[in-house]
Amino acid sequence: MDKLHKYKPADFTKVKTYSVNDRKTKVTQEDFIKCTDTNPALLTFVESLPEILKAKDLRAAAAAVANANRLKKPVVIGIGGHVIKCGLTPLLIDLMKREVISAICMNGGASIHDFETA
Repeated sequence: MDKLHKYKPADFTKVKTYSVNDRKTKVTQEDFIKCTDTNPALLTFVESLPEILKAKDLRAAAAAVANANRLKKPVVIGIGGHVIKCGLTPLLIDLMKREVISAICMNGGASIHDFETA
């Protein structure tokens, strides 16, 4: 085999499929986050976080997103499957509608969970 054809094509003859309607799932759209305009309790919680370790990282990430928005720069986030599986899709949609985030990159698990909950 030459470099261009280094790998054999995948053999899908033994792949079994089933309808997404038959797939058992632990999460439904009723379980998803309910977005609000403001959440004073959440703001109080975030403000109470210490300026150390991952809490400091969270504050820095939030500040970077806010700064990018002020400068009209794009904000691209990368997510895995649990972001979708844990019901945060409405939050992502809300952030896109508000133009806080410009694009979402996701792995295969996230795309599967997104498809099955759609």
